[in-house]
Amino acid sequence: MSEATALSTVLLLFRKDLRLDDNPALLAALQAAKSVIPVFVWSPEEEGQFQPGRCSKWWWRQSVIGLSQQITSLGSRLILRRAKDSCKAVLQLVHETQAKAVFMNHLYDPISLVKDHTLKQQLTDAGILCRTFGACLLFEPWDVLDSIGQPFTTFSDFWTQLQAMPQQPPFPSPPPAALPPVHPKLVSQAIHDLDFFANKEQEEASRQLESKWVPGAAGGLARLEAFLTCQLPHFSAAKARVDASITSRLSPWIHVGSLSVRFIYYRVRAKQAEWLVAGDDQSESCQHFLRQLAYREYSRCGPNTMLLFWQTVPLVIAVQVHDSLDSSL
Repeated sequence: MSEATALSTVLLLFRKDLRLDDNPALLAALQAAKSVIPVFVWSPEEEGQFQPGRCSKWWWRQSVIGLSQQITSLGSRLILRRAKDSCKAVLQLVHETQAKAVFMNHLYDPISLVKDHTLKQQLTDAGILCRTFGACLLFEPWDVLDSIGQPFTTFSDFWTQLQAMPQQPPFPSPPPAALPPVHPKLVSQAIHDLDFFANKEQEEASRQLESKWVPGAAGGLARLEAFLTCQLPHFSAAKARVDASITSRLSPWIHVGSLSVRFIYYRVRAKQAEWLVAGDDQSESCQHFLRQLAYREYSRCGPNTMLLFWQTVPLVIAVQVHDSLDSSL
């Protein structure tokens, strides 16, 4: 029996991937272990000067509530923890659950790269398997390089290469039909104990957002379908107009991972095919919108990010080694 299939309990860390569909870490955890414990650790202090503001905290709170409800509907429950040090919180949960592995999806911002490197080291030192997966981008940064294996220094060259990739992005997987139950004695903090807001006044003021926005996977899907139907056909001609609402407004769902960029990509391509069959060629608008998604990719795959990969922490090598080991498990 391989190491992965022999696992009894896996901690599944949700970070900026608050969804059950197109979640490779979740899928791998369900395949690897009998018991999968979904975990979310709220530790905004680790972001330093980049901590989320009041509106972002409201969005995070509502998105976590939505994810928790989804997980509960499938027979499990989301374990919530508040911490100033997420590594310590994860190690504490490993101790409480006797988990033998921690699965999570990659993050690419500088702060997360350093945090994840530290967490992997501490887990490895404790004899705990740590596996990471690609869920945030269409393609992994180390897969989109120039002819000499270096990151692109201009977006135009990056966009050209992205369109010429020999394979399509991984097709998003559906959510699981059910999840294994979590032992009732495992303690989870209540959502109001996570201290998303500094005081009651901040929380009350943030509720004004409820009239305009619906965080969570369902809200993101509804917003995507509305954009595809109403705005996307006019995107190439009107995206820069200030007197019309043509933008997708999908950014907050993408940021917390309630909506997968790969799902968005394939829905745009499907809509483009539908229009072509109906004799309505909207290829230009579709390409213009996908180019906007590519700007987000470039911010994670550009030279500054890749410099951090190669020089600050050896995460690219570590991830590639893990991926090669994973393929043999």
